Amino acid sequence: MTVFISQPMTGLDEADIIEQRGEAAEQIKKIYGDKVEICDSYHTDIEREHIASTYLYDSPNRDVYWLGRSIETLCWADLIWFTDGWENSRGCKIENMVASLYGIEKSFPTDGIRIKMSKQND
Repeated sequence: MTVFISQPMTGLDEADIIEQRGEAAEQIKKIYGDKVEICDSYHTDIEREHIASTYLYDSPNRDVYWLGRSIETLCWADLIWFTDGWENSRGCKIENMVASLYGIEKSFPTDGIRIKMSKQND
């Protein structure tokens, strides 16, 4: 099973983002086991700086580029895992809409105890 982590990133530095992703990955593996694969949808500061030095540098909507890259990665997911605060993030909301429209299973922090996907039990 492949899981995509949807997390708010605005206002966070790279270390905080990576730490939160690690915590989410631990929670996911506790529920689904060690064989679960986490989609690598985070783009490091180095990659962002490289893109900023090219054609996107002057774009007022460069965040749309990164959202597009995340949605590209979402196509591989069996499940999208939302972290706390997702509902306040434009990107997470859009990822939620994409998952809904394309039938990707979702797990929210408000689910309390997150339940194993029925596909895994088949």
